[in-house]
Amino acid sequence: DWDEEQKQKMITEYGGEFSTAFKLNCLGEIIEGAEGKYDIERIKKQCWNYDKRIKFFEIDKDIFKEVEGLEGQERKQKIEEILAKKLSIDRLPSERIICASDIGTTGTPSEVAIYFFLNGKWRYEYQISLFKMTVKEQAEVFNWFYKKLGSCFIALDTTNADGRAIRDELIVDFKIPQEHLSDFRMNQNIEIDFLKDTKGKIIRDRSGKPQKKVENTKEWAIQCNEKILYNGEIEIPHDEKFLKEFSQFFEIKSGNRKSRIRN
Repeated sequence: DWDEEQKQKMITEYGGEFSTAFKLNCLGEIIEGAEGKYDIERIKKQCWNYDKRIKFFEIDKDIFKEVEGLEGQERKQKIEEILAKKLSIDRLPSERIICASDIGTTGTPSEVAIYFFLNGKWRYEYQISLFKMTVKEQAEVFNWFYKKLGSCFIALDTTNADGRAIRDELIVDFKIPQEHLSDFRMNQNIEIDFLKDTKGKIIRDRSGKPQKKVENTKEWAIQCNEKILYNGEIEIPHDEKFLKEFSQFFEIKSGNRKSRIRN
C-alpha cells in the first residue's frame, strides 16, 4: 500500500524523490528519451530464484587494525584468520569460479560477486562489499578469496589505476598466475573474433594474416550481459541490491546513437 512511509522508503531506495528511477518506477512518469536498459520482468522470469536470498557480507578497513605493524608471512597469516571469521564462504563443487569486482577506492566501496558454474549455468552465490580499503588491503582480501576458493578467475575492472594496481599486487606479491586475472579496460577495444566474409571464411590481409574483429569493451560486455540474463544462463537469488542497480540503468536515444547512464 502506498503511504508516506512507503514513499520515503522508495525515495531512499531509488536515490531521491527527483531521481529518474523514482519517477519511472514509483510515479510512472515518462522521462523524454529515457528507457530502462534492462527488462527486469524478463530477467526475473528467466533467472530469479525466489526460494533463495543472496549471501551478503560487508567488511571495512577496521579489520586491518589487528595487523598494524605486522609484515610478511605473519601479516598474511593473521589476515587469513580474521577474514575466515568475518566471511562465511564455501567453495561449491564447480567446474569454474569467477570472483568479479567493480573496484572502488577508500571513498567508495568495491562490490565483489562470486559465481559458480554448475549444471550448465552460472550461479550467483555471494555478494561482498569492501569499504574504505586501500589498494594493498583490497589485494590482500582478493588473495584470500583466491586461496579460499581453491583458485578462481579474478575479474577486475582495470579501467582505472586502482584496478590495475590491485592486479599488479596479486601478481607480484601473491604470485597469482596472470592467466587467472583479467586485464580489460572499459574505455578500450577488445578482440572478440576474426573478420569473416559472407561464406564464413576468415578474411586475411595481403600478407595472409587473419584480420581480427574488435568491439568497444563496454558495449561488448553489455551485449554479453543481455545474452546471459535473457537466456537464463545464470541463477540469481533474491537480491534487492541487484534489482536497484539494474532498474537504474537507463538508455537515452538521440537519433541513431545511444548513451547509457546510471541514475
